[in-house]
Parts: sequence; C-alpha cells; structure tokens
Amino acid sequence: MSCSIRITTWHGLEAHVFENDRYEAIILPDYGANCIALRDKKTGMPLLREPADPAALVASAYIYGLPILFPPNRIRNGVFTFQGREYVLPINDAPRNSHIHGLLAKMRFEPQGEGRYVYEATAQQPYITFGHIFKMERRYALTDEGLTHEIVVTNTSAQDMPLAIGMHTAYAADETDTLRIPVCSQIDLDDNFLPTGSTQEENALIVSLREGTLVTEMHDLSDQFTVAPGIWVMHRGALDFCFEPDPAFRFLMLWNQGGHRGFVCPEPQTCSVNAFKQAIPSQDTGADVLSAGESRSWRMRFFVMR
Repeated sequence: MSCSIRITTWHGLEAHVFENDRYEAIILPDYGANCIALRDKKTGMPLLREPADPAALVASAYIYGLPILFPPNRIRNGVFTFQGREYVLPINDAPRNSHIHGLLAKMRFEPQGEGRYVYEATAQQPYITFGHIFKMERRYALTDEGLTHEIVVTNTSAQDMPLAIGMHTAYAADETDTLRIPVCSQIDLDDNFLPTGSTQEENALIVSLREGTLVTEMHDLSDQFTVAPGIWVMHRGALDFCFEPDPAFRFLMLWNQGGHRGFVCPEPQTCSVNAFKQAIPSQDTGADVLSAGESRSWRMRFFVMR
C-alpha cells in the first residue's frame, strides 16, 4: 500500500502528514520529529494522545505522541561517571534534584526526505552539556502493516559515548481501555522515582499487565519493569492498538500523571532509571557504550488489529 507524504502547517508549525488507506500520521520536525498524531482512518480514532496546539507542547513536550528520550528518565543529581569522565547534566526535575529525559523532544530535526529526520550535535552547537558530538536520525514509514519507526544514533566524537535511549509514548486512553504488556519483573522505586535495588517477580500490577486486564485510567501509575520480547496491546473497543518494540527495549516505565487524564505512557527504554549510577553490572541496568564512529539502531512498529 502506497503512502503519500505532504508538507503543510499545523497551527503555524511545519508538519509532515503521512497517509495511506488505513492510517494517518503527523510529524513535527521542530519538536524532535515527534509523531504527534497517529489515527485509524476506518474509525477516525486517535491512537496517540494529540496536543491541541503548540502551547501544549511548549508546556510539556513529553506527554503527546512519540517524544524521544536521550537519556531516558532520571539521573540522580544530574551527574554520572563513564569511563573515568564525569558528565554533569542540567537539573530539570528540581523537586527530585535530577536530570530527566534530555531535551531532544524540543530540538529541531532537519527533514532529509522520504520520512527521514536528523539532529546533529556539533562542537559549535552542542547537545546540552553532554560532551559528545553525535548524529541522531528518526525514520518513519507508513504501510498497510502500520507505522514503522527507526531510530539511529551515530557517535561522531573521538571517544566512547554512554548510550541509553527511550520514548515517552503517549497513548490516548479512557476508562474502558485495557493494557497488556509482557512484563517480567517490577523494579522498586523510592520516593524520588529512583531504583531501590530490589525487584518484585509477581504482584497484582504485574499479573494485570500480563493478562491484559489493567485499566490504566483507574490507577496512579509511575512504575518501572523489565519486559520480555513481544507485542504491547492497548485494547480500545473494537480494535487493538499494538506496539512491537525493538528487542533492545528491555525496560518499561509506565506513567499516567496520576490517572483519569485520558492518557497513559508505556515508555520503552533500553535501560533502567539512573542506569549509569547503579552499583550492579551494566548488562542488568542496560547502561551501554557506543564506540567512536559506531552507529546503533532500534526498529519498532505501531499498528491496529481488529
């Protein structure tokens, strides 16, 4: 099934509209090449939480569409050490004295054509206080099999780079929708939403996610899990909104700003919260390394089943 891509405006912002017979998607280059809308054309149903206008994105760019997280989630005190080098990131979660999510969701990604968008951190235009030059690309394709999304990161610096990435996927949700995700265990978090070092292998929340009975709107969710490969499913009336993550997304942060707000964020992440500061092996936290000149990619798909 062919897909058309047209360039238009959305409330004055450059917008790229992908469309075929089954789906419509809207990408905003000025906001991290975020897919702010994905709609099922048969029902007209919005599958992602859509912002009403640019002011909503200015207020909180992370609770609409598919914003990218680099690095994902919190780093305690905004400071960590990697290969003997200290990284000091800005504190943007002042109540918890943490850095959270990075700032790529508000950076412009330059369109390259054919659904490709690139952000490049250079010596002249660095990415916050990260200390590396790198290139990040988001690639979108819309087919009869859904929206395929690929993220590619290339380390263009001369040193190894700490690597962790995620997305703050924001689903539209109501009080009849249920969520199913193949979670393995829950990572216990403290009052600052940082790992305590303990985990739970089974509890009521884990069981409801495995069985697909969790009504997210009825719960206050801010929980992290390890996940097995498999499809994540939001059951919405007569259809299932499905997400097939890259197997490298071994962690999930599930958050809904207290519930009863019309959305839920099942956030796929390659690492746990505060991964580079945990005193456990990196293979258990997902804290990763991208060598100088190396590229890494993650591929995922969003689709509807009836």
